[in-house]
This record gives sequence, structure tokens and C-alpha cells, in this order.
Amino acid sequence: MPPAPIFRVLGQGTQAAYQEEAPLALLANDPTSFNRLWALAVGNQLPRPAAPAVDFRNRSVAAFFWGLKPTGGYGLKVVGVTYAGERARVVLSLSAPKPGAITTQALTSPYVVLELQKVRRVVFADTSGKVLAEARD
Repeated sequence: MPPAPIFRVLGQGTQAAYQEEAPLALLANDPTSFNRLWALAVGNQLPRPAAPAVDFRNRSVAAFFWGLKPTGGYGLKVVGVTYAGERARVVLSLSAPKPGAITTQALTSPYVVLELQKVRRVVFADTSGKVLAEARD
């Protein structure tokens, strides 16, 4: 059997149910905490997508919520994931609309949900190395 991938994107979008302005990281290592995390990610979608299957014996799920944004045009992309012991570092490329750009005039809440190798801590950073948010098991 081939080895498990370094990471897998389980969900990504701009309409999370997370409504705070500050970035948030969450880490789930069991089905109960994963269901709460998943509801925060996809709670605004109708019908709500079912949570994907995850083997929590050797995998974790991490989510990054960038926070409430005033318009469309915000997005994020996973650049890479590295592991050190029981810690994962996820590097994200963040994009925002340029000044004066024509954007959707609606509140947005960008997010990404990742399946990772089993970890106890996850750190999300931007491409310059600035820590955006982190979570522990």
C-alpha cells in the first residue's frame, strides 16, 4: 500500500460559518472535534456537505479560518506542509484584492480544512514566515 500523502485538502472556500475577524486555527484528533470543526467550515452551505472519512488512528484534521473579510477577493492556498515530531507547519499564500479593485460587496470568511499526519500541534504561517494562528490537541 502506498504511504499516506503529506496532506490532503478536505475543504476550502470563502463562506465559512466562522464570523470573527481574528484568524483561527483548529486541530481535531477525534470524530467529535472534527464534526465541530467541519460545521464551522461548511455551516453556511446548503445542503451541508457531509464530512469526509478520516482515520484518526494515524491522521489529524487542521483548519485555518482567516476571519471575516469586508468584500470578496480574499483567498488562501496551501503552499506546503512540513512536520517536526508531533508538530505540523502549514504555509499559506494569502491573497487580498488590490486597492480600487472591483469586488463582490459581501462579507466573506476564507478557510481551508486539511487532513495531516497525526500531530498534537499545528502552526499556520504565511509565506514570509509570520505565524497567523496555531492550535494544539
